[in-house]
Amino acid sequence: MRAIQLGLRNEVLGSSTIWLCASCQTCSTRCPNDIDIAGVMDVLRQIALEYEITPKEPEVPIFHKTFLKSIKRHGKVFELGMMGFYKLRTRDLFSDMKLGAEMLKRGKFKLFPHRVQGTKEIKTIFKKVD
Repeated sequence: MRAIQLGLRNEVLGSSTIWLCASCQTCSTRCPNDIDIAGVMDVLRQIALEYEITPKEPEVPIFHKTFLKSIKRHGKVFELGMMGFYKLRTRDLFSDMKLGAEMLKRGKFKLFPHRVQGTKEIKTIFKKVD
């Protein structure tokens, strides 16, 4: 937060921190200054993408974009499809194939996306921010 206050734009947007934040909201909940730190991290990721800043953690922005695309398309995350696209984009197809097969076997991944209400509204929201 201090680097943002000091205007250290390149240091902030090039930092690994913004990409490693899990957006769990713990820091925002506990912040004594009532700063929505997780929200700030999300905005910083979006700005870094807009400015096409090469991240130190190149797989994380790919995951971020793939996650948002899944929500835009299905109204919620379709895990199997999202992970398939993520694996294709990172060209890391087989590193956790065994884990994926086990998750599929246990019913953790659905073969088809679940239909949700309001997908038109969700697409409208994405159009407004694109």
